[in-house]
Amino acid sequence: TPNSVLSYAQETARQMFQRGGAVFMINWPYAAALMEVEGSPVKGCFVVVDLPSEVHTNGVWRATPMLGGGALAVSMHSKNKKEAIDLLRYMVSHEQQKMRAQDFGYISARRDVEVPSQQCEARGFVDTSKVRGMAIARPASRFKKWSAVGFTFGSGLHAYLRGEKKKPNDVLKNIQQSLQEMLVC
Repeated sequence: TPNSVLSYAQETARQMFQRGGAVFMINWPYAAALMEVEGSPVKGCFVVVDLPSEVHTNGVWRATPMLGGGALAVSMHSKNKKEAIDLLRYMVSHEQQKMRAQDFGYISARRDVEVPSQQCEARGFVDTSKVRGMAIARPASRFKKWSAVGFTFGSGLHAYLRGEKKKPNDVLKNIQQSLQEMLVC
């Protein structure tokens, strides 16, 4: 993996992976649909898996999905509020949410939109039935500054990957301590 991977943004990481230049990636649900298009070098050659987040008492990892990026709003400063609200209503309609879920792998904001598990599995999409009730919404309101959480985690991970910190447990302890200080009590 090239050292430049440490500075990749979401789309750069997806493009690198889709070109076959990376072994794995973390990305949003839409990435699977883009990688399955005709002509994609990785079409049919990847699998989507849940990231483990905690260990149960029986020692088995359990995934906890994160949801984010789906919030829509109209600025109070908008000069076209009525049109913007009409657009949002259209975007969150059952038909549009279902199309985005089925065709692009987005997780619907609507509880009445479900994509059959078999279809999710066949297309490498996140199974929304597994996500509901388990997901942690982000930005997480438990943190005072959500962007600082990402920066803290990322900078700690980057320091380890660049070889500046030798022991992963030390890096994780530092990250944990910083995150605990950011928690809203």
